[in-house]
Order: sequence, then structure tokens, then C-alpha cells
Amino acid sequence: MAFFATTVPLSAHPHIWIDSSLTFTVSGHRLTSVEVEWVFDEFFTEMIMLDFDSNRDRRIDSSESRQIRESAFDNLRHYGYFMEVRVNNQRRDVVPQMVRNFQAFLRDDSLVYRFEVALDVPVSRDLTRVTVAMYDETYFTEIYMQDNPPARVRGEPPDVQAQLSMETRMDRVWYFVNIPTREVVLQIRRSS
Repeated sequence: MAFFATTVPLSAHPHIWIDSSLTFTVSGHRLTSVEVEWVFDEFFTEMIMLDFDSNRDRRIDSSESRQIRESAFDNLRHYGYFMEVRVNNQRRDVVPQMVRNFQAFLRDDSLVYRFEVALDVPVSRDLTRVTVAMYDETYFTEIYMQDNPPARVRGEPPDVQAQLSMETRMDRVWYFVNIPTREVVLQIRRSS
């Protein structure tokens, strides 16, 4: 909990582990958003439950979810929500106005955060390349990106072609220039 409320020294090593998955949403001929789901390790889960499960029922109700957002999620705005988004290699900072529909809940006794990041990228006949990397530069939190499949696309109309892959970028390293960036790559275009 203290991690999300304060800054962390660069000498940190992972204390929180997250399994992350992404779902891109296409509406019409626009890539409208990416839904992010984080599944936390058992230790962070227990810490959050101790702090926020006020009625001790091992569930997270809407009031508790709101408190988790305010106390253990909103501060991530200072870290770009651990996301690096690029559209045709142009970086787009993830700012609070882009983040919506936050939910915290338990699944199989693990804490899950789910939220959307607005993208609003037109899908044209030209190939558009969208990449999403997730990492904590302080390395206090380790974020594992799922590999197979690296993400999902929902809502694509028949004339939209989308291809997903995962890349490891040795040209973008972090944490004392040791850890390469792993990113989900969405290549998308209209066929007509």
C-alpha cells in the first residue's frame, strides 16, 4: 500500500507482482480504448484486503472499490499508470483524463484491477501500429505481460484487419539499463 502512496528509491527490487492482460476495443473505424487487467500476487492482495475490506466479508463492494481507487490506484498517475503507449512510434502519455471504469474485485482469491485507457485512434487503409508496454521504472513492481495470445481485440468490423504480437525491445531498456521493454504490438488497418 505504501508503494502506491509514495515514491520508491531506485535501489528497489520487486515487492509486488502483477499478471497483466490487454483487450483493445474497435468501434466502427476507430480504436477507442484498451482495457487493462492486473491480477496481483497473494501478498499485495492480502495487504489491500486488510486495509479496505472493512466488513471482512472477503469481497470488494463498490464502496471499497472506490476507496481502493482513491488510495491505492489514483497515485499511479505520477507514473503514467505503468504504461507506455505509442501510436506509429509517437508516444502518448497516459494521463488521468484517459483512465476510466476502474474496478477492483477478487477472482480466485486474487486482487484484480480492471480499467480502460481511452485511445481514439482512427483506423484507415494505412497500417497503424499501436504498442503498449507495461513496467515500473523503479522495479518495485514486476509486471508480467501475457504472451499467448499477447492481447485480444473486440468489436472489430469485418473490414478491419488486426494482428497482435509481442516484441522485446533491447533499444528501450530501463532500471539502470538492464531490463528490456516487452510490448504488445497491434497492427491494424481497414481493408476497404
